[in-house]
Amino acid sequence: MWPTGSVTGLKAKGNIEVDMSWEDGKLVEARVKGNEDKSVRVFLWGGGRWR
Repeated sequence: MWPTGSVTGLKAKGNIEVDMSWEDGKLVEARVKGNEDKSVRVFLWGGGRWR
């Protein structure tokens, strides 16, 4: 829908906050912030790698 853009402050289950940006339909950056001391699992579609 939007080939280039960004979002900030998305709320995910477990009081997690997500920011991300993309260019040409591909993820460029993602930040996952938790407000509590716990682990978070991140799954990527399409076999991408998380660095």
